[in-house]
Amino acid sequence: MGVSQSLHTVFTTLTHSHTYDGRHLKPAEACHAGSQLISPDEPTMSNNAYYPYPTLWNGLIEVVAQQLSGTLLIATHDNASCRFALAKGRLTHCSFSRLHGEDALIAFTTIQAGRYSFNQQTYPFRSAAVVAHERAVELLGLFSEPEAKPLTPTELKPVSGSLFTKEEMETLFGKFYFE
Repeated sequence: MGVSQSLHTVFTTLTHSHTYDGRHLKPAEACHAGSQLISPDEPTMSNNAYYPYPTLWNGLIEVVAQQLSGTLLIATHDNASCRFALAKGRLTHCSFSRLHGEDALIAFTTIQAGRYSFNQQTYPFRSAAVVAHERAVELLGLFSEPEAKPLTPTELKPVSGSLFTKEEMETLFGKFYFE
């Protein structure tokens, strides 16, 4: 069995129930036990499309902002895997390939492209993978706790032809970005 088949088997096994797939997660209260919530227009890990790092980063932000508990699984374009454990939106563990903890957080920022899936089940991590949420927020450039709040759909106004809101574009690319 090749590496890509192994990764496919692992992700199929890990994401078969209670799953959110794709770029944008559905609200936590929309989850129904035993059902898979995948919108036909949303990309999923099974469609073999890879998304750039900012999309993966936004997926992590959404899980944290929605205060979900579970495991965020990422398969990179070069067949590495990254996992985040979350408890009520707080990052508790991280592993990336053979790295754990803060080293894995730093390695996450080097991903060029990948796919991700959130699963409400938690999976075991090594004790070396423990991360302090505050340190993870700092290393990954996520929002700080006092400012953290889930965005409502009325607050989101995507820039024309973009997956990001104007505020996200300014954060990612500075005030002078090309529309």
